[in-house]
Amino acid sequence: SKPLTRFLADRGILREERARVPLVTEGAEILWVAGLAPSERRRVQARTEWRLRLALHA
Repeated sequence: SKPLTRFLADRGILREERARVPLVTEGAEILWVAGLAPSERRRVQARTEWRLRLALHA
C-alpha cells in the first residue's frame, strides 16, 4: 500500500485540501477514504459475515 499523501496526490487532491478528506479508520488502519476508495483488505467478499453501511452527505 502507498502512503496516504501519495494516494491523495495521485488522485488530484490538492495539498491544502488533503487535511479535509474524511477517513474511516480502525486503529491505525484506513478502512475508507471517503469519496475515493475503500480499503482493498476490507472489501465485502463472499465470506463476509457482517458489514456496516456508511454514507457521506456534503
